Amino acid sequence: MHVLFLLASLIIKPHLDTVDNWQVYQNKKLLAAYNTTGETIALKRNQIKQGDLITINYFRDTPCSTCSTQLYIEDANNAILKTLKAKGTFTPFKFTLNDILKNTKTSTYLFYRLEDGQNSRKLLFKLMIR
Repeated sequence: MHVLFLLASLIIKPHLDTVDNWQVYQNKKLLAAYNTTGETIALKRNQIKQGDLITINYFRDTPCSTCSTQLYIEDANNAILKTLKAKGTFTPFKFTLNDILKNTKTSTYLFYRLEDGQNSRKLLFKLMIR
């Protein structure tokens, strides 16, 4: 019986998951703070001013200071509008809202994060402009 348990534990590798936390700011105002992914943030178009800065802070319980990280911003048709790159898991991503709004007429934006060693991008959140 012990041999069976030992064999099973060697064959079946548990999937270790990390605890993700992320925050989104518009200038210095906190728009959202979650530990889940795929949430939707809604902004009214008349609340957006020229030069408004979006900052995305991402944290997890297993930091990596040397990992290469990317943030992909896509429109509703999955066209990549902007790609940001950073070093380390705690490095914030910053961009102006006008950087993504000026080149598209869509009202839905998808924010994906990818890190060294990951096989697929993780949808952090959706931004809806109304």
